[in-house]
Amino acid sequence: MVERVATGIPGFDKSIQGGLLKGSSNLIVGGPGSGKSIFCMQFLVNGAKAGEPGLYVSFEEDEQQLVQNLSPFSWGLEDLAKQGKLVLKYFTPEHIDIFIKSSMDPLLDVVRQYNVRRVVIDSATAYQMMFDTDYKKRVHLLKLLDALKKYEATVLITTERGTSADEFELMDFLANGVIVLYNIRKGSERGRGIEILKMRSTKHSQRIMPMDIGSSGITVYPDASFYSDV
Repeated sequence: MVERVATGIPGFDKSIQGGLLKGSSNLIVGGPGSGKSIFCMQFLVNGAKAGEPGLYVSFEEDEQQLVQNLSPFSWGLEDLAKQGKLVLKYFTPEHIDIFIKSSMDPLLDVVRQYNVRRVVIDSATAYQMMFDTDYKKRVHLLKLLDALKKYEATVLITTERGTSADEFELMDFLANGVIVLYNIRKGSERGRGIEILKMRSTKHSQRIMPMDIGSSGITVYPDASFYSDV
């Protein structure tokens, strides 16, 4: 029987047979302002409140900036952190590359110390910028994904991309799931949407679903229609 991990994001789990594959690595793809960090932190918060500690690793913002940027949401990040249910870590991409090459991995130590079951890596884009050729990017991405397997946790990895779901990259093929977030302009308005581009061993929604962002985070509307001409 396939084990699944519910994201807890209202309306979303219905579209993926109840949740992500347990122990899987999943890409969260989108442009700036599409809601990638919100989706990921909401996934961790819901897990933490359900007894599954989470780890958020940021390459771009330190712990204080991360909490400040997500302060509009009623998640109680600082309280969860004090209780050891949510761990926030800032590392440079260079640090992560060193960890992968070394037998000493402080991230794995954190995973074991707090019994972490959910991990967010934010972002693969920042990690790729360290390398100057496509070959090096591919090799090191493979190493990163392989390293994540030893955490035995369900992993979300953010990556920045344009609005076209047809822009496939190497990581799309390596990851178990690919979830695309949209923030698309139509006239004087913008519409937010979410699409499951790929999810192994899962009968998932094949359409772009509307979503919105409120004080509690993201809500997905799996039975509603997105812009028909987007």
